[in-house]
Amino acid sequence: MKITADMLREVYACDAAIRDFEKQWPGGLDITLANARKYANDSRTYGSEIDWASETLLSGKGLRWYNKVTDKDNLSKLALAEAFWRASKMEE
Repeated sequence: MKITADMLREVYACDAAIRDFEKQWPGGLDITLANARKYANDSRTYGSEIDWASETLLSGKGLRWYNKVTDKDNLSKLALAEAFWRASKMEE
């Protein structure tokens, strides 16, 4: 799965988020385990952003799996990001 600024526009992400995304990943962001971990370890990242991306960009089997494994309180950003990465593989 690759996230692009156009995808974010299609799901009505806020303008500031789209500008930040384009600045950081001008060619889009491939969802790899390494990128998921890097994003989770960024101090500017919030777990709610990972949940938003999952709920907005995943569907079907990947989204059902993500919701099942993340239905716990106080998961780390890294756990959420890795779950998003695994779920994105189910979307392919």
